[in-house]
Amino acid sequence: MFGLTEYELKNLEDSDDYMKKIKDDIIKLNGDPNFYQAMTDEEDREMIENSIFISGKQEGIKQGIEQGTRQGIEQGTRQGIEENQKSIVRNMREKNYPIEDIKEITGLSIEEIEKI
Repeated sequence: MFGLTEYELKNLEDSDDYMKKIKDDIIKLNGDPNFYQAMTDEEDREMIENSIFISGKQEGIKQGIEQGTRQGIEQGTRQGIEENQKSIVRNMREKNYPIEDIKEITGLSIEEIEKI
């Protein structure tokens, strides 16, 4: 209710004595420069805190996306290399390369080659 204009406050319905007293008190407080300044300072601090929070949250999201992207690229690169290596091993086996030669060329163990 503190954010209402004087016009809006005056047009609030006086449904009972309690509501009328609240409305009158708010109109009185809104007219008090000391109260208004205190509310403004409190609102300023709250807005600054919210801005810091939002800024920190945005920075955290940005860093998370960057880290996720790096990890995705690294993982994708590793998977691509592994798939390429498997393809080479399959081709070498199809051409009847000796397993010892495949092992020496690829650096894979005999067990890994036999699984491919």
